Amino acid sequence: SSGISLDEFSLGSENWRNIPDVVRALLGVHEDRIYQEIFPAIAKLTHSLERIERMLEMKPNKSEIQTALGLKASQSDVLLLTKRLDDLNGVVGAKADAAAVIIELNKKTNTVDFVSKTSEIMSLLQDKADSDSMKRQLEKKVSHLELQSLQAKINEKADSLHVRESMQEVAKALAE
Repeated sequence: SSGISLDEFSLGSENWRNIPDVVRALLGVHEDRIYQEIFPAIAKLTHSLERIERMLEMKPNKSEIQTALGLKASQSDVLLLTKRLDDLNGVVGAKADAAAVIIELNKKTNTVDFVSKTSEIMSLLQDKADSDSMKRQLEKKVSHLELQSLQAKINEKADSLHVRESMQEVAKALAE
């Protein structure tokens, strides 16, 4: 129950003296309904009003809104960024795609050469050359294959550095 005493109300004592007897009798008949329905409804409304008051306290004031709007990008800023993105897309589009890089790598590491070198080594083994001579020839072949492998790795790193330099140029262009 709340702080309101319906007994005081129905008897017309204290602050309730000026309430007409008819109203007091009517409310007395509906006392249970008042306690069960009206007071809880009033409590819910009170809770809703308190929640709205808390929300209003958190609402930004006019100067806070103006400050936030001042931080917002202008239309010219957006157009400039759009132009820079278009330029960047053009640079990226001009770079080789992954399929083209794979084709070029396959050209540099020709498998036919590798197979022919392997068959050459096999024929030398079949000729049963002495072990020292065989060892020297194998070292030459292996060195040649290692050099080719290292050359391919160097080319790959050089291409990677070129792409990195291009990206740095793009970053500098965007920074300007």
